[in-house]
Amino acid sequence: MNDENELNSIKLEMLDEFYLEIKQIFRKYFNNNKMAIDKVKYHVNRFYTAWSVCRLDLRTKGKKFNPVKCLSDEEYLRIRYPNWFDNGKSCIVQTEQKILNLNFESIEKGTFRLNLRALDYRNINKDRIPVYVNYRKFKFNNELIFNKPEIAWHNDYFIYRGTCQDNEILNFEIEFETIFDYFPELIQFKNTLIQEVDTFDDMTAFYNNFENYVFQERYKLWKTKDYDELAYNEQVQLIKKIEKMQDNILALKSEIDINAERTHKFFSSLFLDCEIKSTGHLKLVQDLSQEFLDFLVKVINKYGIQYWLSGGALIGAIRHQGFVPWDDDMDIRMMRCDLKRFLKIINYELKENNLDRYVSIHIDRKFKGNLINFVQIFYKNKYLLCGIDIIPLDFIKDPTEETEEIFLEERRKFRKDIRDGVPRIIAEQHYFKKLNISHRPQKHIVEGVDGFLPNKYLLFETDVIFPLGECNFNGSVYACPGDYDKYLTRLYGDYKDIPKSIRNHSRRLNNLKSAKNGKALLEFHIKYLKDINENFE
Repeated sequence: MNDENELNSIKLEMLDEFYLEIKQIFRKYFNNNKMAIDKVKYHVNRFYTAWSVCRLDLRTKGKKFNPVKCLSDEEYLRIRYPNWFDNGKSCIVQTEQKILNLNFESIEKGTFRLNLRALDYRNINKDRIPVYVNYRKFKFNNELIFNKPEIAWHNDYFIYRGTCQDNEILNFEIEFETIFDYFPELIQFKNTLIQEVDTFDDMTAFYNNFENYVFQERYKLWKTKDYDELAYNEQVQLIKKIEKMQDNILALKSEIDINAERTHKFFSSLFLDCEIKSTGHLKLVQDLSQEFLDFLVKVINKYGIQYWLSGGALIGAIRHQGFVPWDDDMDIRMMRCDLKRFLKIINYELKENNLDRYVSIHIDRKFKGNLINFVQIFYKNKYLLCGIDIIPLDFIKDPTEETEEIFLEERRKFRKDIRDGVPRIIAEQHYFKKLNISHRPQKHIVEGVDGFLPNKYLLFETDVIFPLGECNFNGSVYACPGDYDKYLTRLYGDYKDIPKSIRNHSRRLNNLKSAKNGKALLEFHIKYLKDINENFE
């Protein structure tokens, strides 16, 4: 493929990807509603911005802590230094400037890796999708590395590796182009949208003009690739048929969503305005879970350990003053230092109270291909009867805007280390250092990398949790976060409403229902735990 054909193929790929996301934005938000029109403008403007910028990641690695410093300080450069990489520190540069001459200084002898990529853009469905940059020329220390089109996005990028000496100056000359260099009319479309589109008719006319422009430009590019007009027109007609089918599917989905919302409101009214109680096996599992929690709380209080209800148990306490009607387990959280104290004494207490034959404690458990890092305590005989999850939290020093990205990267690394057999104490120490975790109270608390949600960053102000409060659960009193409303809102959003998707442990219940003596087994262990709790010392 010659250079012109290669460039035209790149243009076509960029235009197709650009058009696809604009179309999705319009499909989701475009209707005869002012708020929806504003959302179209917001998301389109954000999308355009992402396509305007290149991103360079310079990673260095040496025998010692090996940072790199960008010596270029022009106003058009956005420079960051996230602590993402082992034994080193990265520098990220983002800019709209098309011709760059950047100087970096390396500290200590080592190696470096430069990634030429584009922004990390997430679409309206929160999925990462391509926004392309076409790098045209790249030189390192006056040596030409390439002088041809090199298309890149966040997940598929050009990598250049090299070595560096202590205090060496690394010079990179880079030229790139964006979709707006190839299709400048797109800028005018955005300006028209932002400045002139205010009504449903305006938006309809705008989108039709935009779509016609894209098809015309695509046809021009097709012609350069020796496709005939008939083949192109057939493809356009096929695309329009597919889009019509998609519109019909969206209309059907909208109707389903409306009916689902009506059903949800009906059941919300039942659960929130009426007294609905569990029965049968579910009620027995709930009773056993609470008796088991009562035992653990007695142990916790005996040793002066702090805990609080969390997850579904806390929602149940606040919203239902007991179990969420369909729930059957209990969640608590502790600060890591308290959890470690608890793990040191719990086996002794289980043995002293004749529970060691029924209770097992698990951490970093592999289950159906997944790795569960937090503590799970199971009560089981032949069947798993109930369980308590304990999630650790940590005090964190001075979190910044970049802490979330660093945290998620560290969580992935922590889980990989545990899978690969790295001792937990070593994996934890790496996390403590990277995130500035402290054993002493700080202004913020973060759920640990071994927490419940593997892809979520949960940060709280310490005064949201401490000092702890109390909540009622089936007539018993348990500890809860001091400001439970802020706490639950941070975890779940509108926790006061009934969720549209309900999850329970149906497999556990089905096993007990199918057992000949399922109810009798549960009743025996409820009484067994009651006797232990009444005589606990």
